[in-house]
Amino acid sequence: KRVLGIIKSNAYHSNEEGSRGLYPTISRFNHSCKPNVGYGFNGWEMRLYTTSDVQEGEELCTCYSDMVYFHNRIERGEFLKRKFNFDC
Repeated sequence: KRVLGIIKSNAYHSNEEGSRGLYPTISRFNHSCKPNVGYGFNGWEMRLYTTSDVQEGEELCTCYSDMVYFHNRIERGEFLKRKFNFDC
């Protein structure tokens, strides 16, 4: 049960249909409603990139869902509340 919880809360959906993978580095990033790191896939390889200028020492944050890139703020907020139980 604990392993399943770790996978559910840390895995990222890849480009492969219905597939999820654990990526140890990005799994440690905190969530932001306005992330400064985005991600994409080349097969199973996850590529990270900054979405804004990042200052030295600034925390790198991602969004727990790619909803941030494809949906409006209200839809993202509803999804994050339902899926992760927090307000954005």
